[in-house]
Amino acid sequence: MTVRPILLRLHRYVGLLIALFIIVASLTGAALTFYQELDLLLNRHRLAITPMPGTPDALRLREAVEQMFPGIVSHYVALDLEATKPAVFYVESVEESSSLDFDEVFLHPVSGELLMTRRWGDLTQGMVNLIPFLYSLHYSLALGEIGIILLGVVAVLWFLDCFNGAFLTFPVGTGATGQSGRAKSWLRRWSAAWFIRISGVFRFVFTSHRAFGLWLWALLAVIAFSAAALSFPNLYKPAIGLLLQLDDPRGQLPMLDEPRPLPSMAWQTALTTGRSLMTELASEEGFEVHAETGLNYHSGSGLFRYIVRSSRDPGLRFAATSVWFDSETGARRLTHVPTGRGAGDTFTTWLHGIHFADVGGLPFRVFMAGAGIAICWLTMTGVWIWLRKRTGKSPKKIENFASAAKH
Repeated sequence: MTVRPILLRLHRYVGLLIALFIIVASLTGAALTFYQELDLLLNRHRLAITPMPGTPDALRLREAVEQMFPGIVSHYVALDLEATKPAVFYVESVEESSSLDFDEVFLHPVSGELLMTRRWGDLTQGMVNLIPFLYSLHYSLALGEIGIILLGVVAVLWFLDCFNGAFLTFPVGTGATGQSGRAKSWLRRWSAAWFIRISGVFRFVFTSHRAFGLWLWALLAVIAFSAAALSFPNLYKPAIGLLLQLDDPRGQLPMLDEPRPLPSMAWQTALTTGRSLMTELASEEGFEVHAETGLNYHSGSGLFRYIVRSSRDPGLRFAATSVWFDSETGARRLTHVPTGRGAGDTFTTWLHGIHFADVGGLPFRVFMAGAGIAICWLTMTGVWIWLRKRTGKSPKKIENFASAAKH
């Protein structure tokens, strides 16, 4: 009885401290579950694709981009292009001192016609960048590294508060004599916390806040934990590695003494090499390759990365089965299989898959979009309850105030 008031205050003030951040993250997250669809919709006047015969050739389009804009390079090629959607290339200047007013180039997937350029996330370029800006707002508050750290701290506080909030829904006292009677009474009284009552504004707000927190508790904990992991990968990976086998080489590539700006190997040769090495890896690990998704060159390590969606990828949009190989010799250097190899890799893959709504197909994406709105409601009702208590108004006065406001 002496601990509960302390935990209640802690829940209240932690909630108030992170409320605005959670509202921003939940609403932007709800929208970003349909990032590509919304981006194409808002820019449909620029990115309309005129159907024409032929199939997309990713490497040919990459060459077209570099010819179109001398002095730039594109180190990533999406290999899963569709004839009905624009081909997107991320570019950078060959000269480090040079600055570009764009880093994304959109081409017609068959003809190679230039459709649009933009600097990703730069809202000063107008509504063309609204969805990328929302993405930047979601993971960094559009503040860069400082925003990532800030939201990481918020995620840690949110994760811890999930457990405190759940505890506060538990009924106080035993309410019955006898061990069996106490258990039944406790569960019966706790079951009331899972329901929303609509008799009165205050009761509705309070019970919906409590019920939404219980309904979404597991998802809230996963989202908060994964957000912290994404914000602090240098802390997450060593920590999870102490408990589970984790050998994901991404972010830990062997760096060259001097960067190799351009690969010695031709991109077509690199693609052929990647396919051959992936076939070998699939045979070794016992998985099936469903589709190739990307070919990337990393100048700092001098390695190509060939990426496919395999039977070890739980999602469809963010494939990660990869093989890295030397851009001069073609020798295999590193591999990554998202699930089934190391427990830490499997856990992390599913954790990120849930966070990015990349498991369960379209139904789960719709669910996650709805969950984002529900999390916003959960946060706003928590603030409303605090305001009610701070003003000292009774539930009846709150109801009268709300009724008057409607009219």
